Amino acid sequence: VVLGMAAPLGVGLATIWLVEHTARTDIQKLIGRMTMAFMVKLVFYAAYVSIALGTLAIDPIPFALSFTLYFVTLQITEALYFKTLVSQCGLDAVTVN
Repeated sequence: VVLGMAAPLGVGLATIWLVEHTARTDIQKLIGRMTMAFMVKLVFYAAYVSIALGTLAIDPIPFALSFTLYFVTLQITEALYFKTLVSQCGLDAVTVN
C-alpha cells in the first residue's frame, strides 16, 4: 500500500512545486513545462509500476488499488489547485507565444 502511495505523492508534490515556481517566475513558460512534465510522468509511472510489480514481487492487487486511488485523488487535487493558482495570477487562460 505504501509503494502505491509513494510515487503519486512524490510526483504530485514535485509537479506542484514546478507549477508554483513557473507561475511566479515566468508564467508564459507554464504550458511548455507542464507538457514536458506530463511526458516525464508517463515514462516514470510506467517504469515505477513495472519495477514494483516485476522486480519487487509485491502483491499486485493492493498495490494497484492504492496506486490508482492516490493517483486519481492527487490528480484531481492538483487540477483544482492549478485552477486556483492560475486565477490568482489574473489569467483566464494561459497562451503560448
